[in-house]
Amino acid sequence: MGFCGKAWIHNPTIDPAVTVGIGTVTAPFFLMQPGMGAGIAASRTQHPTSACIQSLITHTVFGFGLYVSGGAIQFFYSI
Repeated sequence: MGFCGKAWIHNPTIDPAVTVGIGTVTAPFFLMQPGMGAGIAASRTQHPTSACIQSLITHTVFGFGLYVSGGAIQFFYSI
């Protein structure tokens, strides 16, 4: 996690990882979905709320993956 520095690798915490995961959902909302014709935050789809919730869930899982990866790096780094 670049904004946390090397200290995060030595002691990974879940808050910054999930924050980054949720923060990365802005690119699909404002770049990818409009670029594919779905509008900002999937506003032109039949179920925009559902699409946004699915994106948030997916990116939150990505944040948890960052945390787990940080823990694995810490484990192998300490060996």
